[in-house]
Amino acid sequence: MKFLRTFFGELEDRDEIGKSPFRKLGSERRKTVMKTTYDDPVFLRKDELKAVLRYTMLELKDRFALMCAAFGEEQYMVGEDLEILDK
Repeated sequence: MKFLRTFFGELEDRDEIGKSPFRKLGSERRKTVMKTTYDDPVFLRKDELKAVLRYTMLELKDRFALMCAAFGEEQYMVGEDLEILDK
């Protein structure tokens, strides 16, 4: 929040904005806002993104087989209309 306050202050100093939103806050609310913390952003690493992209490129019946393997289920044969075929 301190970064945002500084950023808006600089914009105000350069006359790029009329008034910083932080000027509208009362002193108690400003203290509360400045103490607020947020979690780190969630992101995927390169290898995780590649895995997601590779998975989404599979045909639906191949995804189904992969999910069966991932959850320890026996592999099913799936027909063209995605019906489960007898072994």
